[in-house]
Amino acid sequence: MKIPTIGFGKITVGDTEFGAWLQKFPSKGEGKGTGKPTKFKFDFAKARKEGIKRIEDEFGGVNENVANSKAILNPRDIRFMQSTVSNKTGDYTVLNNAKTFSQDPSKIFELPPIRVWQDGKGNIWTLDHRRLAAARLAGIKEIPVQWVSKDEVYKDAWKFTTKVDGKSVVLKIGDGSTQVIK
Repeated sequence: MKIPTIGFGKITVGDTEFGAWLQKFPSKGEGKGTGKPTKFKFDFAKARKEGIKRIEDEFGGVNENVANSKAILNPRDIRFMQSTVSNKTGDYTVLNNAKTFSQDPSKIFELPPIRVWQDGKGNIWTLDHRRLAAARLAGIKEIPVQWVSKDEVYKDAWKFTTKVDGKSVVLKIGDGSTQVIK
């Protein structure tokens, strides 16, 4: 198994199942783990700060001219902030939602609109990745959206982990397999 390069803005060992397992064994840099599992603690404040910096530096910040309004958009016009999403959340899965939406596209309108924002370059991004992923898999052409404020975007900036400018997301199916959604 090839181990990815470690570093922000690149695929990291922690982004893989092997990396998640490996993080249980801390090291002091000598190349030997202690053999004692530790609980990994995600640093939301640090990730949020890094996400805000990327939004500002790479994408020109948040355009607030459209905030707090609703619209209908094509899911293909909306980018993913996250690099991965889990298939299952509570009682729902992305794959089952996609199946439902493909059988009856109007079902997407029975749910709350997905929250979106626009960056300074004109790109549209989501804060609700699973529903966007399901809509794309289903081939839906229209989805209800709610434009959000800069404050709401920055609150969720810790999610800004995309390494492909949000053009796709990796769906973690749960049995170790994945699917890229474009």
